[in-house]
Amino acid sequence: MGQCSWCGRYIGDKSQIWHINVEEDGQLYQSQEVFCSKKCTHEYPYSGTPNKNPNLGCYIILIIIALFLLFIFTYNPSVEDTNSSNNSTNNKIRNESIIVDNNQPVVENIVIDSNQQQNDAQTLSNSNEAEIENNLSSRNLTRDPRDKGYANIYFDPQFTLYDFLMDTPILPNDQGIYELYYTSNENPTPRKFIGTGNQLASIKEFKFVNYENCEQMCENIKNSQTLK
Repeated sequence: MGQCSWCGRYIGDKSQIWHINVEEDGQLYQSQEVFCSKKCTHEYPYSGTPNKNPNLGCYIILIIIALFLLFIFTYNPSVEDTNSSNNSTNNKIRNESIIVDNNQPVVENIVIDSNQQQNDAQTLSNSNEAEIENNLSSRNLTRDPRDKGYANIYFDPQFTLYDFLMDTPILPNDQGIYELYYTSNENPTPRKFIGTGNQLASIKEFKFVNYENCEQMCENIKNSQTLK
């Protein structure tokens, strides 16, 4: 079967071979390196990009959708309003303006710009994101300088803990109590943890901010073991 990519130990016909799960662009990939133990997977300084086949068809579909939306937002056909009643021509509604009275000013039609609406919505979204970032910044987030996966498994309470799968902060409450989920390659089932940072540091397993992320990681582990 070859040698361990970290310690060089010959694996032989060993039934279980370890790999590194690497997250890129929001998806989890399996590296080509093989290891003889879980310990070697954590100690290996992985920095390369795993082989993956980007789906060109998805990009083409996204481009087509973007062009279609651009056409919808930029296409503004003029609408001609007509009055079906038997009013005189002096009271007829026209596209350019509505004449209310001979002594009153002309009131022009109001055109709602869909692009402006989209810009306003984007501005509101950016404002909400900035508010969330400010709230997180006020919590004094400090990232562990070690590898992200290694820092999650071997958590140091003096640094901020980040979700293994989504890389989002996992913060304690005002009493310093963490509430999260964790799992492992040996037992890929979600388990809940409630306790202090020092207690959490003793758990050398994958940690997640919610049940959904933990369950997704369990499915990835099970699928990886099935492929073997």
